[in-house]
Amino acid sequence: MKKVLNERYQLKHVVGEGGMAVTYAALDQLLERDVAVKVMRKQFWADEEFIHRFRREAQAAAKLSHPNICGVFDICQDEDALYIVMELVDGPNLKQVIRQEGPLDEARAAGIGKQVAHALVKAHENRIIHRDIKPHNILIADGGIAKVTDFGIARAVESDSLTKTHAIVGTVQYISPEQARGEPAVYASDLYSLGVVLYEMVTGELPFSGENPVSVALKHAEEEPPAPSERRAGVSRAMEYVIYKALQKSARKRYSSALDMAQDLERIEKGKEVDEDADRTVVLSRPLATGGKKVGAESLDRTMIRPPSVQDVRYDERERTPPRPIERPGSAAMGWVLGILLALVAAGVGLMVAQKAQPELVLVPNLVGRPLSEAEQELSALNLRWSTQGEYHETVPLDHIISQMPRPGEQIEESAVISLTRSLGPQVDLTQVPDVTNMAVAAAKRTLMNQGLLLGGTTEEFNTTVAKGNVIRQSPSAGHMIEKNMPVDLSISKGEKPPPPPPPPPASQDVEGAIEYTIPDSGPDEMTFRVVTVDQDGNEKTVYDRAHAPGESVSVKVRGKGKTTVRWYLQDNLVGEKELVPE
Repeated sequence: MKKVLNERYQLKHVVGEGGMAVTYAALDQLLERDVAVKVMRKQFWADEEFIHRFRREAQAAAKLSHPNICGVFDICQDEDALYIVMELVDGPNLKQVIRQEGPLDEARAAGIGKQVAHALVKAHENRIIHRDIKPHNILIADGGIAKVTDFGIARAVESDSLTKTHAIVGTVQYISPEQARGEPAVYASDLYSLGVVLYEMVTGELPFSGENPVSVALKHAEEEPPAPSERRAGVSRAMEYVIYKALQKSARKRYSSALDMAQDLERIEKGKEVDEDADRTVVLSRPLATGGKKVGAESLDRTMIRPPSVQDVRYDERERTPPRPIERPGSAAMGWVLGILLALVAAGVGLMVAQKAQPELVLVPNLVGRPLSEAEQELSALNLRWSTQGEYHETVPLDHIISQMPRPGEQIEESAVISLTRSLGPQVDLTQVPDVTNMAVAAAKRTLMNQGLLLGGTTEEFNTTVAKGNVIRQSPSAGHMIEKNMPVDLSISKGEKPPPPPPPPPASQDVEGAIEYTIPDSGPDEMTFRVVTVDQDGNEKTVYDRAHAPGESVSVKVRGKGKTTVRWYLQDNLVGEKELVPE
């Protein structure tokens, strides 16, 4: 493995390793921040189909922004790796915490479970099912903040998940019954896995174990787990209720949403009772333990139904066997009449009970071709639930229904789940950005066009290592998968920066000029003409002093330092003055 991926992410050390990927602490050299880089194991990206599916799921996960979800910054590929760049969480994963500390305090376990449930609320609102909730994917940051990671990765590899034993040893212990049976995961699948995590947090043990992953998966699909209070004394009745509700074999009998589960866990965290609707019949696949904390008004206001034992069946048979009538003289006819009346009343009551017990049936509407939002409104009005999955489609508009199951016109029970396939629009034609650094601009343009890309904007800058006219950097960088016909921007070298020009010579401080003067005609036969300079420092100097006849012309050249004042005298009388200034 290279130490620097895509000339940007500098790998430091391994912080986690699993069946699907190895995670490194790394430095993003461009943004100068610490990140986590999860590098997929090579067997998972040997084919283009997986790479495409992996990128699609990771891009969807990158849109999730929530305090309890580990943020995804980038999805990249270079010649050695397919990897995700994520938020670096400074803390252990939940599996490490349980191994080090054993069973957690119930309030703390409820608090962690509540945070995970809130992360699932956000994901489910965005139609994303995690599919692999387990302690290894729950990181505990400073302050006890739980952050769920690996959204989308499980879906990218799920087609192989039950055949790659090494990859699912950690996962199968938390798998939902429907996933264990090879059925599609639904939102409630994540809640089942969270229930297993809660079970492990409060007991320190997993509900099921076995000699191999398949045997464990079968137990999830078919067997009931031991009561948490049997594994660890002191588990409250409220926590046991939440765990059992999450671990129902039927997805329909679990919590209706992650938010409902989060609210119950928050009550346990605060030491409150779990408050259930008094008029609802809750079906649990095994009775709760009799000890521990009472769950609200459950024992008084709610019917708890469990599979009957052999003794229950025999008792029911005795109850349904009518007692032999007591015969008295003269009462035979009355007995028969009374028996017939009782039989008719019993039959009527039985019919009413049967009719009342029979589930309400709903006619499945035709949703194909309709917008997803419209379909959801209609299903909600019919008291039906739904799950969605996306597929690319060339003709069905984005977020419209491609197909549905059950089909239109079928009758199903209220609250049943309709499986909807929505359109993701036309399939995006992706291509890998080639490496055009150090190429001449013309060659870089040809390389990009051969890859189905366009030359974008160009900028120029000096560079000491890249030859003039060649590419220094490109954006997006090499290895990224982007849509065809998208531009790639280039930074072009102007070559080595030339040395700065020498500073201009300092302005000359010397000044020079000429004094022209004609001696007057009137006056003595000989007169003295004198020229004096005063430089910028105040130094006075006589530069000319001679006698001249009347009418004679005089020309005197003068020089000075800096700003110089020139004065000339005739017979010691000042007759002229001027200043010479450096240019």
